[in-house]
Order: sequence, then structure tokens, then C-alpha cells
Amino acid sequence: STLSSSSAASDVYKRQLWGRSVMDAGILFIPFIGAPFRKQLLARFSFSMGLMTGSAIPLPDAVTESGMATNNTYAAWKLRNASEALIQGDALTPTLEKTRLFPSDFINILETAEESGKIAESLQRVAVHYTEDADMSMQRLVSAATWLIYLSIVGVMAYQIISLYARYIDQLNRAMR
Repeated sequence: STLSSSSAASDVYKRQLWGRSVMDAGILFIPFIGAPFRKQLLARFSFSMGLMTGSAIPLPDAVTESGMATNNTYAAWKLRNASEALIQGDALTPTLEKTRLFPSDFINILETAEESGKIAESLQRVAVHYTEDADMSMQRLVSAATWLIYLSIVGVMAYQIISLYARYIDQLNRAMR
């Protein structure tokens, strides 16, 4: 009984994790809405990866843990796979490029940092840039969402007023007949 309930709990957890991964992937790639979330993912990954590589944590472990730091299950899954490729001996930059999580400018910076041996320093600078950019993008998204909600409420109110007025006019027309 305990074994079957723990198995059922495990199945529910896996379904929830899979569902969250699908949602996380979807959010990243929605036009306009996904941009702030992608920038936030880049900021978190860069910050975490910069700290870990600066602390001499093995690269595969740093990539896996930095993926977890993004708080995005889709990115964590892709980066866990990248970590496995690093264990097999693949180079960092092409491996991260294959995940398709990172824009070309990030890949170029990482490639230059890898060649110069200054990955930690470069990623810390990039993290600051992406954090500021993510904050600005999120503010724009929230502002746009606020206006969208406001306009939706105005639209519903206008519809209700016009409907009420139309019913009133209809009743007046019936009364005059």
C-alpha cells in the first residue's frame, strides 16, 4: 500500500514537472511576453555560472546547477543534457549553443571569455547587463498588461452601457406601438 501510494505520488510529481517544463518552454518563446523571461533566465544563468566557474566547480556541475538556478524546468532540462555532453568531452560554447537557449551575442561573449580564460569575470559582467535589461523588459510588460486590463474593463463597461441603452430604446419603441 505504501509502495503504491509513493509510486502514485511519483507519477503525479513527474506529470507536474513535465507540465511545468512545457509551460516554462512556452513562456520563453511567446513573442513579446517571452523576452523578459528569456533575459531573466540569461541573468540568472550568467550570475550562477560566473560564481561557480570562479569557485573552480567542475564545468559540468556548474552548468547543471546554473540551469537549476534559472528557476525554469525547461532550461534546467536542456542544461542537464548539455552537462552530459560536457562530461563526454564537448566544448562549452558549442554545447550551450546547441541548447538554443542563448542568443548569439551571449554565445559570442562566452566564446571570447573561454578563449581568454576569463569565463567567471565575463559572465558576472553579462549577468549585470541582463539583470538590468530583464528588469526594464519586465516593467514594460507589466505596463502593457496594465493597459490591456484597463482597456478590457472599459470595453466590457461600454458594451454593457450600449446593451442597456439598446434595450431601453427597444422598450420605448414597443410602448409607442
